[in-house]
Amino acid sequence: MYQILIADDEPSVIESLVAAIDWKSIGAQEPICVSGGTEALNYIRNNAVDIAILDIRMPGVSGLEVCEQIKRINENIQLILISGYAEFSYAEKAIHYGVLGYCLKPLEYDKIMKLLLKAIHQIEQTKRRLSDSDFLDALNNNQIEVIRELLTERGIGKDRCYLAVINGAEHPLQSTMEIAIGRDQYCLISEEALTEEKLSELFSSGQAKSIGYLREPVTIEQLPQSLQRCLVQSYQFFIDPSCTICEDLSEEKTEQYIWRLSESISKNAWDNVCEQLTRIEKGQYEGFSVQTALRMSNMIFASELFREEVNDYYLYSIGQMVREYGHFDHLLRSLKELILGAEKYEGENVFSNSVFMKLMHYVDTHYQGDISLASAAQELHLNPNYISQLFKKESGITFVHYITQKRIKQAADLLVMTNKPISEIADEVGFHDYFYFSKIFKKTMLKTPGQYRNEM
Repeated sequence: MYQILIADDEPSVIESLVAAIDWKSIGAQEPICVSGGTEALNYIRNNAVDIAILDIRMPGVSGLEVCEQIKRINENIQLILISGYAEFSYAEKAIHYGVLGYCLKPLEYDKIMKLLLKAIHQIEQTKRRLSDSDFLDALNNNQIEVIRELLTERGIGKDRCYLAVINGAEHPLQSTMEIAIGRDQYCLISEEALTEEKLSELFSSGQAKSIGYLREPVTIEQLPQSLQRCLVQSYQFFIDPSCTICEDLSEEKTEQYIWRLSESISKNAWDNVCEQLTRIEKGQYEGFSVQTALRMSNMIFASELFREEVNDYYLYSIGQMVREYGHFDHLLRSLKELILGAEKYEGENVFSNSVFMKLMHYVDTHYQGDISLASAAQELHLNPNYISQLFKKESGITFVHYITQKRIKQAADLLVMTNKPISEIADEVGFHDYFYFSKIFKKTMLKTPGQYRNEM
């Protein structure tokens, strides 16, 4: 049941409020009542509270000051303010602290009840998001029994289920469980078949950009691997814009092209590599999958030509590749430009401290967004290789490593200082792929995000 705290220095207000509301009908316990802000904060620091109803003007610590402190202790506590004074400055500050509502005395109990119901709705939404993070962690760590339990809680009780990944707005189909797995990206799990006809409904109303799905149901044990498969399929539009609903991908047709590229790269025959990239761009090589595009790019970035910048160019996920390049043709052109630029630039090593300061300013103000070596080079009108080598020389670490460190540090702070869902924190600091964030966080902090939050 929900725990509610009432703080007011007028005993008659507390008594009338406690008597006027049917607390059991909204699933709440009898409220805890205190007479001042200090007592309210002491109770909240040592006990679980879901909703706080606070008088603005109390002796000692005021209601607004209590609101400010509560948001630091537990930002998920829902706040309702009451006051005998109608002053705009109070209402303005209340909005700043995320207060749900502001009620004047004498209290209108119907309005209080509406605000309580609104608060309960917010609490349930937060619980749902936290459960999403638990589910993603279970998928990431292949915890089958935890996955099964969380599915059952959401009404998925069968041993087999249907799966899809949608890139687009948050609009679930009927009879599905929906989990946010990235920015505007959702996993749908259903006991009913997710047919192409059903999924097409999302496109007809403009509610989806692309979908990867499996026609046949999968077992709970197959769910983690199957989700990754759907995730990859959902990005196939990167190769073929007409492929907005994808149920299968194959790399068999492109293996020979990858082998030829590998041979040319190993021999440092970069003219041949550029020629092959041009043929791919002209469509002379068919059957490319988004997975193959990632493999091809990282083969080039891991070559001798990019030996100094490999970590800065390396693409860690398909999602990153799609966000950085937008379309396969742009990727192919960019690869050729980088190859030609690297060959031309190789050997130059005159660096500028003033350029480095501009670069650091750009990175420090944009690291939470879709920043890359290419975007930094474009912003500063410089060669990407120059940017990479300058950053490594002046800072001692690579461009990407520095950005990753900043993001992980901020994520660690948010995990300790707030109760925001982990998936929301990941997106806020610049990791738009939850699974990649979890992997990098564990590698850096030696704990999963969930473990770090629980142990700190």
